[in-house]
Amino acid sequence: MSHATASETSRVSNKRPVLIDGIRTPFVKSFGVFEDCDALYLMSRVVDALIRKVDLNPMHVDEIIAGAVIPQTKNPNVARDLILNLGLPAHIHGYTLNKACTSSLQAIADASRSILAGHSQMLLAGGVECLSDVPIVYSRAARKFLIKLSKAKSIGERLGLFSQFSASAWLPKSPALAEPLTGLTMGEHAEIMAKLNAISRKDQDDFALASHKKAQQATAAGYFQDEICPIFPAPKFQSCIEKDNMVRAEISLEGLAGLRPAFDRKYGSITAGNASPLTDGAAVSLIADEAFAKNLGLKPKALIRDICFVGVDPNEQLLIGPAIAIPKMLRRNGLKMEDIDLFEVHEA
Repeated sequence: MSHATASETSRVSNKRPVLIDGIRTPFVKSFGVFEDCDALYLMSRVVDALIRKVDLNPMHVDEIIAGAVIPQTKNPNVARDLILNLGLPAHIHGYTLNKACTSSLQAIADASRSILAGHSQMLLAGGVECLSDVPIVYSRAARKFLIKLSKAKSIGERLGLFSQFSASAWLPKSPALAEPLTGLTMGEHAEIMAKLNAISRKDQDDFALASHKKAQQATAAGYFQDEICPIFPAPKFQSCIEKDNMVRAEISLEGLAGLRPAFDRKYGSITAGNASPLTDGAAVSLIADEAFAKNLGLKPKALIRDICFVGVDPNEQLLIGPAIAIPKMLRRNGLKMEDIDLFEVHEA
């Protein structure tokens, strides 16, 4: 495909954000095949793959936005770092945001709003998570000790610091995907919601079985091939990962029923079988101004018509957001539930 130059297309715009295409890594269980990778590597791979898939001249990209739930200390702004890592044009700027489980969706929303405002014409937006490589937090006392140690100018000063330091301060805080105000994990919050909404263990197991069966059928039919970028995991690059490895083809209701609750051991209904596992992976989408994209010969897959985020009280039903956001979105667009062909809701 031949592309127009940036100068030829710079003024073509109708401020209508569209999704051109997207690509992702296989989604895999944490502490598995991607455990020696990091966020920069995974995000770099999908950005490079999408540019090649679309046959895109990167000179047309204005910005890259990435979402991450647990940013890594070595690459806290992974969006900017991947631009340098891949040797992309110097004019591209990038930032990384954190908005819990909606981080990557917020990245896409920001890209769309930038186009609506006329500030940008083409952006890459997505997210990355490498929970196999989360930062380990030490106590405040340990951090203060290390800072003082780095400033010590003599051996005597260093020895004096060691004599005053308590070994217990070195105990690291175990990483957890917990809501900071309540201190509860997503699984524990889901247990609260299951009880409040009378969602039975059988309902959850039935849903899990259907989910795995559908994912297995879609994989076998090749529906995911066009969206998955095969990955050779760093640093050894010995094997190629081409498929999600969390889909259980052999799952059965009997097997699910035999699993013990994972979060509320005594009264709970959520198990390792009907909940989502911790996951490593990355995904990116190309968001563009509709007129600009069409002038480049790019065919949009979808028009982004509206964006809606809501907050909820974390002490009650932390994961109830979709049930509030969907009616709000429909009302302000004059639509009804039956007008929408497909809702995709976070399944965790």
